[in-house]
Amino acid sequence: MYRHLLKKTKQNYKLSLICNQTLDKIGTLLFTSKLETGYLINIKIDNNFKKLGYGSILIKNAETILIEKYNINTIRLSAWENSYVSNNLIGFYEQNGYNVTDIKNISYYDNGYDIFNIVPMVMSQWLNRYVPMVKQICPNG
Repeated sequence: MYRHLLKKTKQNYKLSLICNQTLDKIGTLLFTSKLETGYLINIKIDNNFKKLGYGSILIKNAETILIEKYNINTIRLSAWENSYVSNNLIGFYEQNGYNVTDIKNISYYDNGYDIFNIVPMVMSQWLNRYVPMVKQICPNG
């Protein structure tokens, strides 16, 4: 099994998943809310836990917190898709119920090594997505 840790930072919340058996950090997600809109800011999954569903668990649990505590009605994010090496981030968010909001508003960021397409996305079918906090077993547990 795993456990959630929710920590308030200066302006955001940090949701972490920790594997109970090994105490390994599975991943983290930063999120915030303003008025009736929630924002997923940054998601990181440890390489040992990628492609096992933990990113989706973090997203769904952050959505639940935003609904239960902040009564939000929209969740937005910006997917930073690498222009050189596809990380399929847009596909990942689409599988989790998000859609590109405006293809004309894609911006770009060049950090000197890579160029990123910054793609605005919003949750689709909002009212049908609410689920209580999800529980799952760690891969080695």
